[in-house]
Amino acid sequence: MVRSSHQQQPFFNFDQVKSKTVMDLITKLINEVTNITETYPLEKGETAEGLVQAVDSAVARFLAMGEQAIASCPVANEAVRQNLREALADVKDSGQAMVHYAREFIRDSTSSQRRAAAVQAGRKLLHDVAKFLIAADSVDVAILVEGLDRVKHELNRLRKAESKMEVEEICQVLNTQIEEVDVTIRKRISELIDNQQRDDLLAARGTLRSSLPLVYATTKAFVRHPENDESRQNREYAHVQMLDALNAMQAILRGEQPRNAYSSYGQMGNLAADFEKFQTAIEMNPKDYRKQKHRPELEGILEQIVSGSASIADAESTRASRKQRIVAECNNVRQALQDLLEEYERNLGRHDPDNQDVALGIAEVHRKSRDLKRHLRRAIVDHISDAFLDTTTPLLMLIEAAKKGDPTDTRNKGRIFLEHAKKLIDVAHLACEMSTDVDGIRVIRHTAEQLEQLAPEVVHAAMLLCLRPESGEAQRNMEEFKKLWLDKVKLLTTAIDSMTTLDDFLAVSEAHIIEDCKEGMAAIKAVSQNVHENRENGVKLDCSSGAIRGRALRVCDVVNAEMDYMAASPYTERVKQAVLRLKDQKIEEFANRAENLVDRHAKREMEWTEEEREREIDEFIEACSLVHDAVKEIRYQIYKLIWRLKR
Repeated sequence: MVRSSHQQQPFFNFDQVKSKTVMDLITKLINEVTNITETYPLEKGETAEGLVQAVDSAVARFLAMGEQAIASCPVANEAVRQNLREALADVKDSGQAMVHYAREFIRDSTSSQRRAAAVQAGRKLLHDVAKFLIAADSVDVAILVEGLDRVKHELNRLRKAESKMEVEEICQVLNTQIEEVDVTIRKRISELIDNQQRDDLLAARGTLRSSLPLVYATTKAFVRHPENDESRQNREYAHVQMLDALNAMQAILRGEQPRNAYSSYGQMGNLAADFEKFQTAIEMNPKDYRKQKHRPELEGILEQIVSGSASIADAESTRASRKQRIVAECNNVRQALQDLLEEYERNLGRHDPDNQDVALGIAEVHRKSRDLKRHLRRAIVDHISDAFLDTTTPLLMLIEAAKKGDPTDTRNKGRIFLEHAKKLIDVAHLACEMSTDVDGIRVIRHTAEQLEQLAPEVVHAAMLLCLRPESGEAQRNMEEFKKLWLDKVKLLTTAIDSMTTLDDFLAVSEAHIIEDCKEGMAAIKAVSQNVHENRENGVKLDCSSGAIRGRALRVCDVVNAEMDYMAASPYTERVKQAVLRLKDQKIEEFANRAENLVDRHAKREMEWTEEEREREIDEFIEACSLVHDAVKEIRYQIYKLIWRLKR
């Protein structure tokens, strides 16, 4: 016998299958059935009757498993059980029919009628098996949805709680129910076939678990201080977060698209997409070029790139020198494109295999585009370096002001914190503009949106603490918001760092350290006319020193994180040793020398002679060189590592 190249397909929709277990069971049965319904050379030791018996045994095992599953089904609804029994009965009938027609077929495998009957019986069996498994899977989903409904019920009860004891009791029940549901949710996540559904369910589960401590703390704070609007707003935020997570999980389990699904944030940055579109569009055969069509199309795409580049160049943290380079590179790309278009038009309708002018023109546009992209990336890293230099101080200042019970200072620190939060969020979105890493973009945009919603609530928690500084509930409420904020910022920082190339980050960090050093030197050089000016110059010097220290610590964190992803080798060890020297020796020595210099400036700068001022400048330059040289050494060791990897 000869194996047929044509395989009959079962007439059910595989898209209805959501879990891997169901898919595996169906696939195994497909293999058993097609072994009979196809013609083939039998393996040594195989018999046609043996293959039929294998199908018969597989159906029998399936029926036994099905009956056991129905008997142990936790759903109390008898109608659901009856539907499953009827579906299993269909499997039994179609299984018996399959075995009957298969035996008929193997008695005369040349009969097209018997083959068709066996194939039809096989298709019916597969259909009924799939129908039963999908129905059983939907029962599992219904059980999960019911569990989430119970959590929602307890959440609603908690919202109506009026005493501390009631809050404690309901939260204990809520925590137990979430833990029970979480076990089956984790299993369901591992079973899901669709990657998008799996990611969405993972994100919703993470939100559910992270919101539980917040719901507990905010509800207790509200019950203790219902007269304060800040406690109500905090509670509303926490409850909505948990409710949204529960609704999203139920929608995903039902196969629906939840509102603001995590997967919906994974879209390539607009500027990166325009660059890809542009670089693809410029490459064509000269004989295919049409001036009326392609010239305006290519010029239009380039102007979109120029417009996006201009928004980055005009942003606050973009250095003036970087802005000039971006403008110059935009003009260079424009000129390269015009030269290329002229070459296309000059070669229109001609076919000269020796003419390389068009190819050289395309290469030049690509080269100028790479130069522009490099400066745009560095400009974005400028923003990242500044915004993520110190992500904790604004929050700590806000909490410190709140603990003192000073409403005016707390409001001022709240405004500073919100400005800081907005800068983090804006830079996060900016970082996505030039990236093609869809997974990284998804994490960054999703986390940035969470931070945008969280930031006002952090300020509300601080105001509640300010108004009730002695309240244990207000303190715990603030502590939960602080923890959640820092966790989200850490996640955002890690995601942005992973999207940024190490070379760009180190190059920008070196340049920024030099800038900070120059600003510190300017503060020392400035001659103070009064005590107020002297204090301002001292603050500038202190800020410059703090910025250098912060940038150096960021270099250590980013490089160490990058090395953790690489296989251990002598080259990675040298990089780690260079980082260790910077972190444990150079930064500490710099900090001590800078602190002494700031103290001297505060005490007697107005009495410095010109000679003393020059001596202090030299001292500051030497201190900065400790850090700058150590960063250069790290960069040098990384270049050696990269060179080794490319060999």
